[in-house]
Amino acid sequence: MFNITDKTYNPIGLSEQDKLFDTSYDDVLLGKIEKGEYYPAIISAKRVYRPIIHGTGEILLPFGYRDRSFRLIISVRNKDKIGGVQIKDVKVGHHAYFLMENHGANSSAQANSDASPTFVVTSNNAAGEVSISTITGDLVGHELFLQSHQSEYAVKNNNSDEELFSMGIKTLTSDELKNGLTLKYSNIESASIVFEVF
Repeated sequence: MFNITDKTYNPIGLSEQDKLFDTSYDDVLLGKIEKGEYYPAIISAKRVYRPIIHGTGEILLPFGYRDRSFRLIISVRNKDKIGGVQIKDVKVGHHAYFLMENHGANSSAQANSDASPTFVVTSNNAAGEVSISTITGDLVGHELFLQSHQSEYAVKNNNSDEELFSMGIKTLTSDELKNGLTLKYSNIESASIVFEVF
């Protein structure tokens, strides 16, 4: 591996994003070293991942140091359990939701907001709930700005349908910039994920 600042390898001082590094088999950008830390490069301009999760645990979503935006879609299908999915360690956030009562012809909506600093990805808070969430993220420096929308349909309780909207800010650590974004999940019977990186 060559150092991009090496004058023999890079005599005209091209930047790490220069397309000349992608033109032949001899030149490839594997990563960068910044302040003594190695960051692997993920070169593809757009990538899609489709993991399936169940149970309780964590998954790393690949988000390289050159990436700036992503779209995350999570579909949770629980028949019996109350479960959820969260992005780990979002420090600032807020959310609001509409509670839909009596889904069907005579439904009504009630608006609510939560003053606590939380960012909601999914919140299956009634047994038998099916939900789909869409999260967008935009990275500025080390700060990841997040926005989500979730639709919940409670099969067993027609007073638990919700539409949720959240906003959050997460400061990414050096490890997260190198290894990816941690998604925590609990009590998931079945869930599919689409993670699209730009």
